[in-house]
Amino acid sequence: MHRLLAVIITAFSLAFPALSHSQTTPVWFTLNAQEGQTVTATGSITLRFGQVASTCASKASGACSAGPGAPAPAEWTSPKTFTPAESGTTVSIVIDKESFGNVDPDPGVRKTVQVQEQATAQKITVNKTSVTVPAQSTSSACQLSQTPATITFPNTTDGFQISSSVALTSNCKTTVTIDSVQDPAAPFSISGFQTPFTLAPGKTQSYTAVFSPTATGTATGSIHFASTVSSVQPLTVSLTGTGVSATQGTLASSPTTLSFGNITVNGTSSLTATITNSGSASATISAVSVAGTGFTLTSVKTPITLAVKQSVQLTVNFAPTTSSSAKGTLTITSNASNKSLAVTLTGTGTATGTGTQHSVALSWSDSGTGIAGYNVYRSTVSGGSYSRINSAVVATTSYTDSAVTSGTTYYYVVTATAPSGAESAYSNQISAKVP
Repeated sequence: MHRLLAVIITAFSLAFPALSHSQTTPVWFTLNAQEGQTVTATGSITLRFGQVASTCASKASGACSAGPGAPAPAEWTSPKTFTPAESGTTVSIVIDKESFGNVDPDPGVRKTVQVQEQATAQKITVNKTSVTVPAQSTSSACQLSQTPATITFPNTTDGFQISSSVALTSNCKTTVTIDSVQDPAAPFSISGFQTPFTLAPGKTQSYTAVFSPTATGTATGSIHFASTVSSVQPLTVSLTGTGVSATQGTLASSPTTLSFGNITVNGTSSLTATITNSGSASATISAVSVAGTGFTLTSVKTPITLAVKQSVQLTVNFAPTTSSSAKGTLTITSNASNKSLAVTLTGTGTATGTGTQHSVALSWSDSGTGIAGYNVYRSTVSGGSYSRINSAVVATTSYTDSAVTSGTTYYYVVTATAPSGAESAYSNQISAKVP
């Protein structure tokens, strides 16, 4: 018995080293996910719950009891493998402590999950967004990685700056030294570390990336981390940010729609849209165009720069060649906050002799002096807002508005203009209902 027992023990002792030697160190892939989101995989998946180095939320106790802003280390739960039910092929896991046995490595700190890489790439989804977890064989080399992988700053007003907290990690099996960091060019900068610095396995180096635009437009840059140790693969991080003007113009049209009504085929009617800069800075109109059958634009020269509250009038002509309804668009392109302003155009061509072409005849008197002419304004709402309907200053004290629609009530006012172009206040309002 004793000799047989000795033989059995010896046999087992020889088997264990071979089994241990075949094991490999897991490689973990950090998901850009948040607590409460759902990870779905086809087949089994191994996850661990925790956080990369970050800053603590305010709380009375715990690893970050020093208060808000104190650094939190990278901490993770033990790995847990999730397998589909016998009746299914996929498994879904909610990112929270309940999914990991109610274990929270550092309460109060924002969490995510890491996926254990397998021999082949894994296709998973995070809140229905597709993510590819690389195969372990492609990332088992000594590599640097970062969360987030690229840095995209939100639009930032020129002269201001915005920062982003970033975490640099290493999957190397030994501590590595990062002794070369190529800083990004302006308007980007980085802070939070001094070179050289070391990264232990699974540990994180936090730093801050800053975007400080001084001009409008999109800027790009990059940060390059490297080590003199050839086995450490370098990492290049892309940065993108857009600077926007502190103040911008905003264009508005009155009216927002030019309705020509019924126009006799081969006849012509004109309506005017008043484009006003209602923003807090000047705006420049770079192009004006009209689209739609039968619609044309009275000649206009661009660019047109409008100061704050300044207006320009754009006249559109409708000359139908068939008896049919027509729709079009007057488009104003500018550097204002609403870069493309659209005014809707509508009209109907009617055959000669069908219906009656209506018009409104206006006349007024004025005892003032130094008057160069008059402008006529119209609205479909009592009290305005009014739009000028004459394309050129009216030299007489009468005007006929032929661009009217049956069944519509119009409200008119008149202003007097001086040789300098200055305008008087509106006259009293009159109304006219077209039959």
